[in-house]
Amino acid sequence: MKIKTILLILLSAFCQPLLTAQERLRIMEPSYFKLTTSNGLIVAVYNAKENRIDDVYPHIFAACDSAKYVHPFVGNIVLNSTERPVFTGYLNNTHVITARYNEFTVNYFSSFTGSDKIFYVVVRGERKKIEDLSFSAETGNGKAVSGVSLLENPLEDLPVHIAGNIVTGSFMRMHNEGVCEKYFLFSFTNSISHSGIFEPLSFSGYLFL
Repeated sequence: MKIKTILLILLSAFCQPLLTAQERLRIMEPSYFKLTTSNGLIVAVYNAKENRIDDVYPHIFAACDSAKYVHPFVGNIVLNSTERPVFTGYLNNTHVITARYNEFTVNYFSSFTGSDKIFYVVVRGERKKIEDLSFSAETGNGKAVSGVSLLENPLEDLPVHIAGNIVTGSFMRMHNEGVCEKYFLFSFTNSISHSGIFEPLSFSGYLFL
C-alpha cells in the first residue's frame, strides 16, 4: 500500500509540470502576423491579423540615399467582403501568400516569371463566387497610410506616406474546368517608372502555378 501511495505521489509530481506546460502552449497566441512577398524588385507585406496588404514598396531597399527613404506606392489593399479566411500562410513553401476562404482562395505575390514591378492579387474559385469580388486600397501621392503602428523601416517616421501614382488593372481567365481566376494588378508611375507599365508583359508572366 505504501509503495502504491509513493508511486502515485511521484506520478502526480511528474505529470503536473507537464500538464501546466501543455496548458501554456494551448493558450499561447502568435505575436507576429505579417508575411512578406518579393521578387527582388518590389516587396509587399501581408497582415494576417487584419486580413490585408499593409503596403507595397517599389524597391526592396529602405532608402535611396541617407536622406531619401523608399515609400510605398499603395497601402491597405483589402478584399471587399465580410468573410474571414480560414487559413493564411505561404503556398507550398513559395513566396506566394495564400488566404483560403470557404469558397475561394486569394493569392498575393510579385512575379518571378514576369520580372516586373507589379503586385498581383489572384482570386481563384467558381466564376459565380468570384466575379463580383473587388478590392479597395489607399492610393494617391502624399496620402498617409492609415492603421500603420509598426514601421517596416525603423529609420522612417510615422505616418508613412504614399509616393507615386497607382496604375491598376484587372481581368478574369479560366484556370481549369469549373475554376476561374480573377486578377487584380497594382503598379505605379513616378519620375523613373512611366505609364504603360502593363503593355510589355506577356500573358505567361501572369501565371504563377
